Amino acid sequence: MRQAVRPEPRSAAPATSGSLVRVGVTIFEFDGAPNGLVLYRRTADGVLVRLDSRTTSGPGAYELSAPGSLIGSGLVRLVVADAFGLTVTYGDVQVR
Repeated sequence: MRQAVRPEPRSAAPATSGSLVRVGVTIFEFDGAPNGLVLYRRTADGVLVRLDSRTTSGPGAYELSAPGSLIGSGLVRLVVADAFGLTVTYGDVQVR
């Protein structure tokens, strides 16, 4: 099975509240994320808070980012979704 989208973490771990957290995403197929990508943080209550978004124009490398101060502190779940809200990938980042 081919992978249409692959995450590529680009930030040092752990992050600090003064740093910029970057998440790279590579799209391999034209329909991998045709309407864009959105970066969210998940709160302790499970609510997704939008941090960044990118328009996609087909295969290629895209970067989403957010200041550590907007992400929060402690271990925080980040979610990358397509423009329809379907999860593409997720991961955790430690912010100090």
